[in-house]
Amino acid sequence: ALGGILSFFALIIPAVRASRTGIIRQRHHSSRPSDLPIFQRYYVDVFLLIITIFLFRNLANQGSVLATTHLGETTVNQLLLALPGIALVATAMVLLRLFPLLMGIASRLLSSRIPAGPVISLWQMSRDPTHYARLSLLLVLTAGLGIFASSFDATLERNFKERVLYSVGSDIRINKVEAILGQNNTSPKITSDSSETGTDMATAFEMIPGVEGASPIVRTMGRDLETATGGNFQMLATDGDRLSKVGWFRKDFADEPLETLLKSLNVAEIPKGIELPINTTSIGIRVKPDRLHPTIRLSIRLKNMQEQYANYVLGTLNSTEWTVLKTNLDTPSQSSIPERADYRSSQTAHQEFQTNGPLKLISIQLNETGIDRSLLSGSILIDEIMVSDRDDNFKVFESFDNTTNWQVIRNTLEASHDGIRSSEEILRDESGSALFYWESGEPITPRGIFYGIQNPPLPVLASRSFIESTGHFIGEEFEIEVSRSRMPAKLIGIFDMFPSMIDLDTNLLVTDLNTLSHYTNLSATGSELFGTGLWISTKTKGLHREELLKNLTVTDEYKSIGIQDSESLFGISSLDPLVKSGWNALLLVAFSSVLILSCLGFLIHAYVSFRNREFQHALLRTIGLSLKQLTATVWIEQALVIVVGLS
Repeated sequence: ALGGILSFFALIIPAVRASRTGIIRQRHHSSRPSDLPIFQRYYVDVFLLIITIFLFRNLANQGSVLATTHLGETTVNQLLLALPGIALVATAMVLLRLFPLLMGIASRLLSSRIPAGPVISLWQMSRDPTHYARLSLLLVLTAGLGIFASSFDATLERNFKERVLYSVGSDIRINKVEAILGQNNTSPKITSDSSETGTDMATAFEMIPGVEGASPIVRTMGRDLETATGGNFQMLATDGDRLSKVGWFRKDFADEPLETLLKSLNVAEIPKGIELPINTTSIGIRVKPDRLHPTIRLSIRLKNMQEQYANYVLGTLNSTEWTVLKTNLDTPSQSSIPERADYRSSQTAHQEFQTNGPLKLISIQLNETGIDRSLLSGSILIDEIMVSDRDDNFKVFESFDNTTNWQVIRNTLEASHDGIRSSEEILRDESGSALFYWESGEPITPRGIFYGIQNPPLPVLASRSFIESTGHFIGEEFEIEVSRSRMPAKLIGIFDMFPSMIDLDTNLLVTDLNTLSHYTNLSATGSELFGTGLWISTKTKGLHREELLKNLTVTDEYKSIGIQDSESLFGISSLDPLVKSGWNALLLVAFSSVLILSCLGFLIHAYVSFRNREFQHALLRTIGLSLKQLTATVWIEQALVIVVGLS
């Protein structure tokens, strides 16, 4: 607005003064063009353009007009805030430099192809471009402010909407979902192996009317084991296919579309364990320790079709002879309570765990039960795994004649020296069995073996701040620790921003929930490892949205804690009177003032120009130009000024 006012006076005052003193008439009589303005002679316009480019680059690198001081305080960069005005003035001043050149080129190219009237206009504008350029400058600033005023409200509304969607992550976010007591609940896993006894959590919420899609989100802390300092990070685990359809993403969040990066997190094949025979009631393992380990407990980890995990204790290694350690899967005991039993009775927990069968054997693990003592190194021979049904029919489930399908759980640094080999390679008298040996380590932390291929690296996406603090690069493999479990990770993508990542300096990794849950559950001993939330997409509005929020609070199987609705948050932010009234009124006054000044500028310029060119018009009529041709000459001049200025 200030630029428009200054341009008005820069245009009108010299014109009126020149009209009184006859300077304009003298200039029109001479054949010399007008002198260059001071800012063109000293290249002020070029200097402003260089500053504009520099500020744009800083804004692109910084991401916003907010800057961080050396003390870590966030402040507004006033120079970046003035960037649009500086850019507009610089562009207009450059236009003043290019305007005569453009008119000169146009007159040379078109003089032999168009009628006399338009040619005379081009000649006049190329010989004396100063007044036309100033008029065009006034139009540039007026149009620029008009566009800004008309788009400001929509831009501000979009800004608030995208800020809300970014902070929530999707249309609706549930911070935590808990199972209702006594129900046949499912775990937060997404992929169920064709289960008919229940549905997973995400699918259960998708059955609610109005919900178009749901994706589970797990947040936990982790540590980069290959970085001495600054290796702590936040791990966000999800289902990439679901989140790519549910989450809110923008093109500038990463160099590649985040939807594509999320889909690349899926691991083609991970170990799934050995499926136990149907109606299995007990399971036993025939073992022979190298020496007495009375405080070392041997247990098995099972998983049902709903991706729930449970640990069953077989016993302690208190004998050096071949011994069958077994446990009953039907009768609950203090030493074999499945997970989730912290809020239900052990009998109910066992019944629910057994109902969601058939079961799979995930791993065989041992741990030191004495908290005040360390796990001593040792070895154990494992001959066979036996199962029985309700009729006490025993069956050899795994003979361990071949150990190629069994892998060591590398969940700790000490476990890197553990191993499993066929006993025939070491002990000739103990053929047909497997020898598992372990190094000393911490108590309670389990060590053991699992069935399947060796775990592939966990694919992860990393924030830019994590890359800068650790120095990792795309394609690199490194070791991380999540939920007290050590695992390999592979960096497959980098992002600058991720929905709900408010602090851009946060070290954030994003990975596949199914794969992470498998890795951390290979050797877990406690209850559920993660608290799970949900991101939900919906198109409901108004009363239907309110009804949906009520239905999300409590379902037949789950209750939701901490529901955030993007539409409600956007409505709260839109109630600010400064946004709706103050800014609109301020811009309206500024634009109206500049528009009035522009109209006055055009009228005064036309009047002064007509009075000072009476002699020229009379001369043109004398040499044969008609009144229509003279009128066309004036209109062409004005049209060129308007077209160039608006462009």
